[in-house]
Amino acid sequence: MENLQRDRILFISLVSLLLILVSAGLLSFILRSRDYDKLFLEYQAVRMAAAAMEVFQHQGTIAPDQFPETVRGFGVYSSDGAALMARGSAPRALPPSVVNDPSPYKTVIEGNTLRLLRTVGVMSTAGSGYSRSEPTSTTRTQSRMSRQFIVLDYDISPHLAEFRARTFYWSGLTVSFFLLLGLVWALYRRVHAYQIQEQKQRGLVQLGAAARTLTHEIRNPLGAIQIQNAVLKRKLPQTYHDSLSVFDEEIGRISLLVDRVRDFLQSSIGTVEKIDIVELLQSLARLFEFEVRVESPPGPLEVPFDRARLRSVFENVIKNAGESMNGDGPVEVTVANDRRSVVVTVADRGEGVAKEHRDRIFDPFFTTKEEGSGVGLAITRQFLTVMDGSIDLVDRNGGGSEFRITLSKEYSRATADRR
Repeated sequence: MENLQRDRILFISLVSLLLILVSAGLLSFILRSRDYDKLFLEYQAVRMAAAAMEVFQHQGTIAPDQFPETVRGFGVYSSDGAALMARGSAPRALPPSVVNDPSPYKTVIEGNTLRLLRTVGVMSTAGSGYSRSEPTSTTRTQSRMSRQFIVLDYDISPHLAEFRARTFYWSGLTVSFFLLLGLVWALYRRVHAYQIQEQKQRGLVQLGAAARTLTHEIRNPLGAIQIQNAVLKRKLPQTYHDSLSVFDEEIGRISLLVDRVRDFLQSSIGTVEKIDIVELLQSLARLFEFEVRVESPPGPLEVPFDRARLRSVFENVIKNAGESMNGDGPVEVTVANDRRSVVVTVADRGEGVAKEHRDRIFDPFFTTKEEGSGVGLAITRQFLTVMDGSIDLVDRNGGGSEFRITLSKEYSRATADRR
């Protein structure tokens, strides 16, 4: 069990680490891809803006048909923001805030449009020459740098569609990976539960082998003790008989325990016959010292079962319910008829079963009573399981417990097991 727990912790740690790494990798990839796409789009816009500016400087204007289809607008502005040329969606003038500080507006994406704003320097020259009669003189030019603004509106809808498709693709792969990881986790939990169950079964097999040997070895000395006790009763005076009766009582208790352990170890289905549950419960209700109330639909309800074993099932559960209330009662037994099964509910108003004991309440030799063998409910579940039945423990509204016993009406499994 310790190895299984250690493996479980290791597996959970590895899965958690893998989830963190994949999530961080995907987020990093999407962010980096987004930054790359933005730089690429900006680079494309800069190239088109530079080409358009070169045409404008040579021609003084640009015809609408000279722009690519992806350019929605283009404008050239003087240093004070006045438009020297504005086409399409380009503004007719730049606001003073942009002229004074253009840095926040260099690249702005709104919807499917990228607006590029750049500041360019334009050289203007003014010449003053000397007299041509002085051939040795050199013509002097005076240059001055002036500032202009260019604005380009670039349609990025095709690139955005490609980016969304790529993001959807990688997100889909990631979701598929997480679903696969969830499937692996579910399979691991089933395998882990199977391993735990296998260890329990292995322990029960070993326990069963030891118990078979033990019950066989106990029966022989018990028979000898019982015979010798009977001999002593015949030879000793009557005054000793009360003390000898204690031997008989204790021998009876040990014999009963041995019989119950033997019943638990038996895996056969016994002698299967059609049994009327209503009639059986009503006859049992009269045998207990506490009150047992039976509510059932009219008419017989028959299920295939071994009579002695089905009687043992109801006796064990009703007895436990009565003992949980210290024999005060009443124990309420309700029978419900379904198409394929019959459900018998045994309810009490006792203290209930603590949560930490619920997983073990049907384990063999586990008991919370000061006196008890702890095999009654284990035998009950085993008898029911062999016949496609089940028993479940639930809390009762208002306090107490409910044992729900489900009995199958089908006879196929019983027939198959007998073959």
